[in-house]
Amino acid sequence: MSSRIAVCGSMAYDFISPYEKPFEQVLLPDKLSMLSVCFLVKEKVRRFGGTGGNIAYSLSLLEEPPALIGAVGYDFDGYKKHLTEKGVDLSHIQFVEDTPTASAVILTDPKGNQISVFHPGAMETEAPDVTDTFTEAKAVIIAPDDPNRMMKLVREAKKAETPYFFDPGQNLPVLTPEQLIEASSGAHALFLNDYEFEMFKKKTHLDLVDILERTGVLFITRGEEGSEVYSREFGALSPIQVPVVEPQQMVDPTGCGDAYRAGVLKGYLDGLSLETCAKMGALMATYVVEQVGTQNHTPNKEHFYNRYEEAFGQALK
Repeated sequence: MSSRIAVCGSMAYDFISPYEKPFEQVLLPDKLSMLSVCFLVKEKVRRFGGTGGNIAYSLSLLEEPPALIGAVGYDFDGYKKHLTEKGVDLSHIQFVEDTPTASAVILTDPKGNQISVFHPGAMETEAPDVTDTFTEAKAVIIAPDDPNRMMKLVREAKKAETPYFFDPGQNLPVLTPEQLIEASSGAHALFLNDYEFEMFKKKTHLDLVDILERTGVLFITRGEEGSEVYSREFGALSPIQVPVVEPQQMVDPTGCGDAYRAGVLKGYLDGLSLETCAKMGALMATYVVEQVGTQNHTPNKEHFYNRYEEAFGQALK
């Protein structure tokens, strides 16, 4: 394995449509129990997406193409060509001949709120044993995928004794408290956004101190408020605060969390500080919100490093 990192997660086709009004003007809070609503949109374009594909794509832009682990269907050829051109190792991908690749329909309002419908397709295929691949890697990220696949990969990462990053993401509602505790316990780091953080605590009955006893590092993204990084070393009372990088234009937030993770992972692989890793994540996320789609940003490594210095007033080494 030539890649330093294994990225595990979904690969999907995204159908992203902007909706011109805030959802709150359409959805009646006192009528949600009898909901019947239609969202009329003016655009529907199929784009490359999925957590694994998104993270892999952004890593490749930073000259860190990973080994990608996931399952895809009979309609993957175009996506395969796209990732292969970026140098992503697809030798561990499972191809399911009679099933489509996963797909997501994503509706975004002007405030960045989203409503999504997801069809798993080939994702429901049982994951192969990749313990040997994990053993050869310097790091592993286990991002949203079929829940059974995620838990199998968590156990294999532990068996391989390779540092792994756990990102439950949109699977938080379906993962059981026991699964969340098992996956986060022993993880090198845990990724959550602010909403997911509250849900994680509620489901597991763990507070911040409890989480840090089980997980070495906790990254919490908070949208326009930036992100926080907690570590067992510095304790729950000493978070690192990282601001967002101001976008040149705010177009679409879809996929910015995956891009944040890619930036953090690149920093980790290069042995940089937690603060620098989080800043790299913040910058990569900004590239995504400046475009429609999760894999339409195109900075090269030099452009990324130059913009990092402009944004944070220090060189990225």
